[in-house]
Amino acid sequence: MPEETKEPETIKLYSNDLSEIVREEAENLVDDIEAAPDIYELRDDVARKLHIDEMVLYEAPVPIDEIEPEDFFAKLDPVHNEEHREAMIDALKEQIWNNDSYLYDCQMDGMEWRQEYLEDNLDRMGLLKKEEPYLVFGNDLDWRHSSGVKCDDVADAEDVINLIRPDFDHIMELTKTEGEPFLRGVMYSHDVPMGSTFTIIPASWMEKALKIPELGERIQRTMDLNDDIRNAVYDAVPSLYEGKLASRALRDEIVDCSLPRNYCWPRKEADDAEFERLARHVLTFDTDKFLADCAKEHGYEPDELDDPFRRDVVFETCREKIYDAISEEPKDQKLRPEALKTVKEILATRRPEKIGPMVEALTQNGKKKALAALIQSSRKKDSGR
Repeated sequence: MPEETKEPETIKLYSNDLSEIVREEAENLVDDIEAAPDIYELRDDVARKLHIDEMVLYEAPVPIDEIEPEDFFAKLDPVHNEEHREAMIDALKEQIWNNDSYLYDCQMDGMEWRQEYLEDNLDRMGLLKKEEPYLVFGNDLDWRHSSGVKCDDVADAEDVINLIRPDFDHIMELTKTEGEPFLRGVMYSHDVPMGSTFTIIPASWMEKALKIPELGERIQRTMDLNDDIRNAVYDAVPSLYEGKLASRALRDEIVDCSLPRNYCWPRKEADDAEFERLARHVLTFDTDKFLADCAKEHGYEPDELDDPFRRDVVFETCREKIYDAISEEPKDQKLRPEALKTVKEILATRRPEKIGPMVEALTQNGKKKALAALIQSSRKKDSGR
């Protein structure tokens, strides 16, 4: 018989659900009954819940109000009798809810303990060792089912909670599923009774998150729309540009020029003439010369960029200089009309998932082969095959 597949374990890391906190406090009080807010009222309430008119646990009937609470609860044996235990928990919960000062203290103590629990678990997972950015994707954020993304620095457990904590009444929960390189969050409120959901990715786990197809694509799309997130992901995952410093810098700049990013620095939206200009830059870009110029600025040679520090420094220079490089008029070279047309069409899609791979392919080694494959693919598309 085939072995059963074990379901990944999901653990709850944090919840601010006050009803859970109150129940936990009531369960603790069952083991320390003398600390109850009102032990006499508790005795009477439990007796009512268990339908005990007279204390039948004794050999002779004794009126409930004549029995000391300590004797009453000692006879109930809540450890082995689940019915007795649940009756005590329900009665204690009512007492806590009806006592404002006790409820407040219970909430504060419960939240503090839960935050410590979250911090301990995150520490065991290798997080919170240093301050680092966390990328957060949110879905169903309001009644219009809006989505959103943000990237904030996190240093401790409270920062993690604040990633999804709103400034209005809510219930929230954080979980971690075995094998997933991210945390999950859910937040319920008056406006979103079915819950907003969140995917929370620490920078330390970003490289693994990028390898999950759907999530990795979402991260890349977000990088192409937000410079702060792009920088954070590059800092977390240098392998994205390792060995292709110049072409990756060009890829990002071409994508930026192709997209109508109105919230960035003023630039006109690309038109047909702009797409042709960009296409010429892609087809004539001298990757080796551009990289050599950027490396020379720091006294390095391109073959010395295996060292991570040198590589990262030169990549920053490539990113700084690439805008100026493609702001100039492209080299006046005779280009195959079919090649120019194909590259223009891909740029005009304004789709980074198409533009990015094309730019990297055409500016890495094997440009002729990549261009031939690109043209062949375009011909098949035009012919309907």
